[in-house]
Amino acid sequence: MTAPTPVADQILYAPRDAARVLAMSPSTLYALMAAGRIAYVKQGTVRRLRRRDLEAYADNLPGQAAA
Repeated sequence: MTAPTPVADQILYAPRDAARVLAMSPSTLYALMAAGRIAYVKQGTVRRLRRRDLEAYADNLPGQAAA
């Protein structure tokens, strides 16, 4: 029997898993998806988020300026 793939090693994420990876609530993630701030793919009624899109979102977050 093979072990399940750790969430961080996946290519596609369910919204709840993506929210966990980004350390935010699922409702915040759904709001960002609805606003077009995080890209996702849809197959029928199922939405999935690509790892590269999660990384792009995180990379583009504004940083805190050093004092």
